[in-house]
Amino acid sequence: MRRVVTFPVLMLNSNLLKDTLSNRLDATEVAHGLITFPDWLGIEFYQELCAEIRTATKWEKIPHQNNEAWDLLYYCIGVSISKLLMIDRIDWANPPPLFDEWNKNPLVYAPVDATDETGDNVVIHDAQQSYAELSWDEINKLQGA
Repeated sequence: MRRVVTFPVLMLNSNLLKDTLSNRLDATEVAHGLITFPDWLGIEFYQELCAEIRTATKWEKIPHQNNEAWDLLYYCIGVSISKLLMIDRIDWANPPPLFDEWNKNPLVYAPVDATDETGDNVVIHDAQQSYAELSWDEINKLQGA
């Protein structure tokens, strides 16, 4: 029997999300969507953030320039506000398990002791329910989405 595997596909409004990203890159206050980057990123990363320009109707890639960092950042915004994660609607004072502290999050794993006999190489933190076997729709239902 052949097993069919499905993956969620997001249809993203790239112009809207790139406008959002551009505004967030201009933000200087944390509460207003500030994006910070680690000190170890090279100049190439920042050059990729400048590889597209906004015209009157759309964003256009500058020829012969890499734009992967730019694209990945706007994809992150898109998936974050999608029905898959809905990060913009989370009550951070009482987050769902998927977004809780590491020691309470069922998706956070720790290395196994070298003497462990399971061969799985991971130990799942004690949690009421593991998300490993659930679909995105089932996870959203558990979180009240």
